[in-house]
Amino acid sequence: MQGQDSLRFRSSINVRRAWYPSQITASLGHMTQAAKLRKPMSNDASRVDILKLFTHHGTEAQEQRHGSLAATKIPPTTQTSTLGPRVEHLSAAADNTLKSTISNQLNLPEWFVYELLCFGAIHWCPVPPALSSMREASMDSEHVARLSAQRQAAISIHGKQAEQCQPKRVTQDIAINKHAFIRVHVHPKRFPAVYTVDWKECVIYNGADYVVVHKPAGVQVAPTVDNLLENVLFCTAQALQCAESLLITHRLDACTEGLLVVGRNRPFVQQFNRLLQRPGAVRKFYKALTQHPPPTGQGPASSQPCA
Repeated sequence: MQGQDSLRFRSSINVRRAWYPSQITASLGHMTQAAKLRKPMSNDASRVDILKLFTHHGTEAQEQRHGSLAATKIPPTTQTSTLGPRVEHLSAAADNTLKSTISNQLNLPEWFVYELLCFGAIHWCPVPPALSSMREASMDSEHVARLSAQRQAAISIHGKQAEQCQPKRVTQDIAINKHAFIRVHVHPKRFPAVYTVDWKECVIYNGADYVVVHKPAGVQVAPTVDNLLENVLFCTAQALQCAESLLITHRLDACTEGLLVVGRNRPFVQQFNRLLQRPGAVRKFYKALTQHPPPTGQGPASSQPCA
């Protein structure tokens, strides 16, 4: 495979162009009501661009009543960063659409629920999972009995196979059954650093089997449970207009800046993982910036003053 001998960073890290990841709206599977309300957009309109346009459409009064509505702003604002975690667990009261159910039961506008779907912040399954002992202990007996009855009613229709009881991420509005389990991450964890770099400039090498990207600090490598959009894999794939999703081969901590190898196909990922497991096959170099010179003589490290 090309470029295997040496991977060196030769790109400026001071790029600060305003760039938003591109995602074709058709990936949502259908034309949603939210998209119909917007002005006509070009074919390369992104899911993030859609959110950017729609989030600020007539929402000022609603935001005063619902502080949560700042949670999906593109890019995130100061208000967004002040929101703490909020995760809601729901049991669908009736057969309905997912978006309407969440909107009705949480008293949130449907456009906001649509944005949570775009973020990948909603998970569901037709049969509610069994209650953990810790959660059951925190509820009164009447509440536990009601949830158990709802679970049994759903099992009688859908069965209790693992796939029926395991919440899965959903990114489009779907029809759901009564008593379906829904988990809503109302305040997705955000990564503002995604919007401070030009992701095309971050690509150091773009080959047939893999891509080398300079990951900025403050960005996750892979999607989180509540955020599909603001991560290295998604942003790099959209910058390169990849037909297929990029694949993770190794990780860097969110706070770490540096080179990351991501795969274009599974055979490369498997081969690269084997190399990582072989002592000395892949060499990694780390640089840490400290306020004061570190003590010497505690490992194979060297230090020099920063300019």
